[in-house]
Amino acid sequence: MFSGEISGAERIELAEEQPLASLLEEQWHKGKEWHQVDHVDGKEIWKDIADKCWNGKKSHNGGIKKFSIATIGWIAASAAALLIVWLMDFTPSYTIVKAPLEAKRFVQLPDSSKVWLNAAACIKYRKDFCENRVVELEGEGFFDVKKRNGSAFIVRVGEANIEVKGTEFNVKRISAVTTVTLFTGSVEFSASAFNERFLMKPGAQIVYDEQSKEVRFEEVDVKEYDWRTGGYRFVDKPLKALIDFVNRNYDVDIVLGERVNKEVLFTGTIRMEESLMDILDKVCISMDLNMKTDDGKNIELY
Repeated sequence: MFSGEISGAERIELAEEQPLASLLEEQWHKGKEWHQVDHVDGKEIWKDIADKCWNGKKSHNGGIKKFSIATIGWIAASAAALLIVWLMDFTPSYTIVKAPLEAKRFVQLPDSSKVWLNAAACIKYRKDFCENRVVELEGEGFFDVKKRNGSAFIVRVGEANIEVKGTEFNVKRISAVTTVTLFTGSVEFSASAFNERFLMKPGAQIVYDEQSKEVRFEEVDVKEYDWRTGGYRFVDKPLKALIDFVNRNYDVDIVLGERVNKEVLFTGTIRMEESLMDILDKVCISMDLNMKTDDGKNIELY
């Protein structure tokens, strides 16, 4: 740090090490009067520190001065206090909000934007947020951004940046894979691995893999699933598409009999906590179908 070789992010990290900051502050309060006991000029001590640490020079009398243990303690405390002040001058203050491990959490930001955090997710933003609308996200969050002319809203997640003006979108990052789903409005997606910016429209989904640096584009039904309510809502969903969805999410192999109308439309809600058999019972009742299975995984509806 003293050699000027750390980055801004590293400086922030150093400043937020609370045990270190507390220890340095304690040393300062204990040692700030020691130099008076030894009748040593504080400016003279600091000059010796600066000469030794930065310029490699000896003290003006040709050698390094010898101080008592108390004076050395005061020197360390002085340097510690200067370090704390220096870090405070360059380090912005942050607010961190975390959702519990097994529960969701709602957050209203200082600009009236709204964020729903999924279980174990976390957001971090500066306390001068209204002047610098940047949010760092870990995990999954749904954003309802308050539009403000001339002031962009940016979500940083891993290597990716999502810039918006006023919109609703979902961001999820798992194992270095970031997924952005746009519900309303428009957003620009970018990442440090490439210079291009991608403009998203409602119903679009971008999946970015930080390891392979690949970007995949998909079209999704944004009204179909909302993790905030924990349910999938289907409106006029073709039966074949519904069964494909169940197969993917429950790791099963459900097939439709030859006489089944695969294009018949299904409307209903499936909750995440529902068991596979409860879902299939609901489908069979709605579609007037029967079910048979041999081992619980290979299932036929007919």
